Amino acid sequence: MWANWVNVIVGIWLIISPFVVKSASGIQWNNIIFGIVVAVLAYYATTQKK
Repeated sequence: MWANWVNVIVGIWLIISPFVVKSASGIQWNNIIFGIVVAVLAYYATTQKK
């Protein structure tokens, strides 16, 4: 279960990192969209009952 929370944190970092690192706009949008997908799917996996 803790691995899912790590994935949520990684997804949040992907969303924040383009603003911290000041990357190019194409890479910035890729990181934001991919970060949202990773964070949402990891949170969904964390909240599922087994």
